[in-house]
Amino acid sequence: MLLVSNEELVKALNKGNGGRKKGAPNLTHDERTVIGAAATLGTCASSAENFGVSLHHAHELKHAKHSQAQEENQDLRKSIDKTLDRVEDVAAEKLLTTLEMVDDDELRLVNVEKKSKIAANLSGVLSKISSRRVDEKGKPPQVVFYAPNISKIEEYEVIEVKS
Repeated sequence: MLLVSNEELVKALNKGNGGRKKGAPNLTHDERTVIGAAATLGTCASSAENFGVSLHHAHELKHAKHSQAQEENQDLRKSIDKTLDRVEDVAAEKLLTTLEMVDDDELRLVNVEKKSKIAANLSGVLSKISSRRVDEKGKPPQVVFYAPNISKIEEYEVIEVKS
């Protein structure tokens, strides 16, 4: 039999079993939303560490659940989706801003291999930020970037007019 002091016993009893610490308040709806969105965008492990919750709870919140026993909470799901939509909108806006900064003349100077890498990287970003959205058939949206060709002045026929 192992003997422990009263202080060690009280400390061990107050430690808990890895879940919420004794006396800790419940998470608010907004906190659950942020943790669920962060776990969706990143990893459950990093979200658990950053927000001080268990890995298991971060995983539950990622799936809009308060606990393992509960079904998906529809209010929480809507809040998480709304947060993720805002993040996607900002990411898409940044992507478009970046695309606008790339000049056609600059792209002409880049070799074919680098051009394909640039296109692949940009499509990967777009795919990542829009992967949750699906249409009625369960397919993600297809985005096609189109910029009309702009003719240079050298490409026009010059007609000299005598005055």
